[in-house]
Amino acid sequence: MQASAGAIDLSFSTMPTQVTARSRAGAISIEVPGAPYAIDATVNVGAVHINVANDPTAPHRLALTTNVGTITVNAALVAVAVVASRSPDHR
Repeated sequence: MQASAGAIDLSFSTMPTQVTARSRAGAISIEVPGAPYAIDATVNVGAVHINVANDPTAPHRLALTTNVGTITVNAALVAVAVVASRSPDHR
């Protein structure tokens, strides 16, 4: 994904193998399922916020670059269904 100007917002429901995002001027925001990622995040003017495990040996890679802006990587929220059941003996 590449943008000259403007934000890049990506959200994944499954773990991506490789993500490359580059912006000249704009924020990059990515949501990925929680797991370790090999993250290379480069900002010339701005900040980097990595809120998932960063492991350079991880098989899943994120290469993120912006000249001006903020890079944010968050763990995607996963919905969990809870099923309540009762034994037939309970009334």
